[in-house]
Amino acid sequence: MADLSDVSNMLVAKLAAYLYPNGTANPVSPVVNSKAKVFAGWPQPEDLDAALKDGWGYISIYPLDTEKVLPLTQRDWQAGTLAAATITATVSGQVVTLAGTVSAGQNVAITVNGTAYIVAAQDGGTLSGLASALAMLISADVPATSSGAAVTVPSAKTLAARVGTTGAMTRDIRRQQKVFQMTAWANGHAQRDLLGQAIDQALSPLSRAALTDGSTAVLHYSRSMQDDSMQKQRIYRRHVLFAVDFTTTQTTTGTEIVATQTSLVGGVAT
Repeated sequence: MADLSDVSNMLVAKLAAYLYPNGTANPVSPVVNSKAKVFAGWPQPEDLDAALKDGWGYISIYPLDTEKVLPLTQRDWQAGTLAAATITATVSGQVVTLAGTVSAGQNVAITVNGTAYIVAAQDGGTLSGLASALAMLISADVPATSSGAAVTVPSAKTLAARVGTTGAMTRDIRRQQKVFQMTAWANGHAQRDLLGQAIDQALSPLSRAALTDGSTAVLHYSRSMQDDSMQKQRIYRRHVLFAVDFTTTQTTTGTEIVATQTSLVGGVAT
């Protein structure tokens, strides 16, 4: 699910990528000409003091109390990408042959004369084990046997087979706008200005950014302030604030449908 931490981590990633476009093998950022650290949270005073004396610049990201609830129009579950099946089931005449690799998260269904028989695959299982289990289920209604990875149903008038997998499903719980404060910490005016400009240049062009759950955050520049109240300690700051619209989501696991069943109640007998 997307929450404050997901938005904070996205902002950290965007700023770090801007400061270190060529990676962090060289600790000196080519953008601000000094070593720079971007992190979510608030710096510890002793760590900050030591780092600034060593020439580091800090950028902290912290969510403020300011929040606004936004309208939400969609609450239904939405299907994501299904996992790829590692088992296949092929029908030839009155025989279903299984192949591939057995792993959990897959259901194998054989439909005989309109009735479905389903077995869930398990880690460590075998194709012959799946075939045997399916044949046993089917034989409760019509004759069926298994041999290795094949299931034979001699009396089947119609025979079909299908393999289903699982995937993530997501729904929106609420949508909100939260203000995040990016603070540049430096031991001088020049370094502070470069860090502050980097925040602005990295985030202002972004209108949208992807979050880890697949939802999209929308960024709005809010305001900037400079703070030299701690200059006696040689700490200079610039605060850059962005309002971020994002959706808090809920995720669960969904299973692909491999067979349907219809029940008729009342009416003409069929």
